[in-house]
Amino acid sequence: MAVRKPVPAYGRVDMGRGDDGSWMVIELELIEQELWLRRHPEAAVDFARAIERFLRDSNNIHLPDSPAG
Repeated sequence: MAVRKPVPAYGRVDMGRGDDGSWMVIELELIEQELWLRRHPEAAVDFARAIERFLRDSNNIHLPDSPAG
């Protein structure tokens, strides 16, 4: 994921062992429809800040100052 520009705010790789014992990618996910933020409210704030940083870094978008800091 680090080679992506911009680096995604979320990503997950699910892996398992094949019949020969080697690791295999089962699922590569960059978009999750259910982030389970309700189970960890602090993560919702972190995710919102990541979106805000992404938008601020975009040349075509202007955001007002955030009350969250």
